[in-house]
Amino acid sequence: NFKEIGGIHLKPFKPLPADLQEFIDSAEHGVIYFNLGSVVRMEDMPIDIQNGIKEGFAGLPQKILWKIESDRSTINLPKNVKTKKWFPQYDVIRHPNVKLFITHGGNSGVIEAISAGIPVLGLPIFFDQPRNLELFKHWGTGLFVDYNNFTKEEFVGKIKRILNDHRFKENAVDLSRRFHDRPVSPQETVAYWTEYVLRHDGAHHLKSQAVNTVWYQYFPVDLLAVVTAVVASLSYFLHRVVAKTLATVRHTFTQNYS
Repeated sequence: NFKEIGGIHLKPFKPLPADLQEFIDSAEHGVIYFNLGSVVRMEDMPIDIQNGIKEGFAGLPQKILWKIESDRSTINLPKNVKTKKWFPQYDVIRHPNVKLFITHGGNSGVIEAISAGIPVLGLPIFFDQPRNLELFKHWGTGLFVDYNNFTKEEFVGKIKRILNDHRFKENAVDLSRRFHDRPVSPQETVAYWTEYVLRHDGAHHLKSQAVNTVWYQYFPVDLLAVVTAVVASLSYFLHRVVAKTLATVRHTFTQNYS
């Protein structure tokens, strides 16, 4: 048995540092937050993608918060971009003036975006990221750009599409409401069920009965054997019927034209 505890890593809101608060509050057209996680460094990305992102941001009226690991990646950045090696991400994307979260689609960022009710533009690179970002498209809360076929035009076009279509934000807020609409918090869920298992000596009564089945039932070989036998019998019967019919037709044809 499983108990879902999505969002257990989320912490209560903390006030933003003064410089960050001022930067976001003063953004007349809002702020875009950009973070591709800790595995892929900006400086290791193809130069055409780096330049496409920088040029794309330069043409936007929004201010940009961009998490960059190395100072080498800050060369020739547009004036509307503020960079740091670390941002309090969850607190940033919950600010009402942050309009869009551009992410690689890691699990933690996905849950934080859902909780914050913010639209997402994905730039998935590997592992489970494409699947995660497909869900945002399915929910109507975001879009994604193909990293392997990246173009500045598509990148900027999808940013503008999300920002200009109010349905993305509305869907994100609705998804956030559903995410938070639960009887107890993830932390309380973990505490309760951990104590429950301890109180009931391992809670063996909750274990699936599948662990007690023999191997040919578990896989299930017995069901497959029955299905195979039925299919084989039907195939044999049809073969015999077709063969008999063809033989009759052939015999009739021979008699009529001999």
